[in-house]
Amino acid sequence: MKKPRTLLCITGLPGSGKSFLASIAGELGLKIYSMGDVVRKEAIKRFGKSDKDVVAKLAEDLRREYGEDAVAKLVIEKIMEGDDTGYIVIDGVRSPTEIEAFRKFFNIIIIGVIASRAVRYIRIIKRGRIDDISSMKEFMERENREKKFGLEKVLYSSDIYFFNENIDKETAKKYAKEMFIKILNDEL
Repeated sequence: MKKPRTLLCITGLPGSGKSFLASIAGELGLKIYSMGDVVRKEAIKRFGKSDKDVVAKLAEDLRREYGEDAVAKLVIEKIMEGDDTGYIVIDGVRSPTEIEAFRKFFNIIIIGVIASRAVRYIRIIKRGRIDDISSMKEFMERENREKKFGLEKVLYSSDIYFFNENIDKETAKKYAKEMFIKILNDEL
């Protein structure tokens, strides 16, 4: 008998470490779906590029055209196409509407990743993704745009919090693995 799918929905403000956390889950063999990757791929498909301006506009356009849960619906389609069972990681949930879309089909555990604004800003500047910001003004615009999606409501409703600050990468990795192993063993 297949184990029902449970989504580990990772949320957090920009630069908090959502993708880092998802990568640790991937090391443990969990399937990962990145909501940001879905938007970036759609941007390339529609516009031939995925820079920060195109991705930001597309994220808003998708939600305006197809509903606040538009990106979640795209992810749900991809999950349903696969035969993954058990725990599946969703990297980058941003709105309560997305959570509700996922809840229609799956069990949900929300993991909130927490880090201060200063730490998050430095991380984003250093990581150098094509759709990342390059100034504090752009950082604040992005943060405010994501808050408008309802990100703070999702973050505040997290079942588990991962504090990703004042900790070196190896220690964070160790704690993240411990957290995921407890989830997989139904200890959290």
